Amino acid sequence: ERKKISAMIEQIKTDLANTAKIAAYSSDRILCEKKIAMGDKILSTSDASAAIIKKGERELVFGYRPQLAFSGMGLITVALIPEGNAADSGQIQLLLDLIETNTGVIPGIFTVDDGYINGAVRDGFLKKAREVGIENPVYSIAGAKGKKALGNDVFYSPEYKEARSDRSAAESCISTLKCSYEYGEVKRRGIEAVRQEQ
Repeated sequence: ERKKISAMIEQIKTDLANTAKIAAYSSDRILCEKKIAMGDKILSTSDASAAIIKKGERELVFGYRPQLAFSGMGLITVALIPEGNAADSGQIQLLLDLIETNTGVIPGIFTVDDGYINGAVRDGFLKKAREVGIENPVYSIAGAKGKKALGNDVFYSPEYKEARSDRSAAESCISTLKCSYEYGEVKRRGIEAVRQEQ
C-alpha cells in the first residue's frame, strides 16, 4: 500500500509540474507570440510517450505508430511500437533485424510503401540476402518516391510489380486487425504498457 501511494504521489507531482510548464509556454505562445519547439512541448500529461500523428490529409490523431511486418502467408512476424512519432524510414533496419531474429529467416522479398525509403538499408538487405544464397532478392518500394529511388527498369520489372501487389495483402491484414481486434485503439498509457497490451 505504501509503495502504491508513493507512486501515486510521485505521479501527481509530475502532473502538476507538467501542467505548470504547459501553462507557462502557452502564455508565452498566446500572449507574447513566441514559437515553441515541438521538443519543448508536453503533448499529454497522461501519456508522455504518445505523439501527434499526421498522415497526409487525414485528421490528426494522438497516439503511437506501430510497425508491423507480415510473412507471405499473413503471419505477423514483427510488432514494433517505437516511442513518439518515429519516422518509418528510421525503423526499417530494426524491422529487418527483428524479422530475422523472430523467424530465423532472411526474406527473399521485402516490400514497403514509400515512407520507408532508406537506400543504405535497402543495399544492406540485398547484399545480405545474396550472401545467404538468395539469387534475386527483391526490396520493393511503392509509390512515386519508390519509382524514383528504384528507377523505371527495376520498378516495372515483373518481380517488383508482383511485390507491390503483394504489399496490398499487408494492408488487408492491418484492416482486419483494426476492424476485428480493435488494434487501432489502445486502452493503456505509457510506452511499456502499450507495448504489453499490443
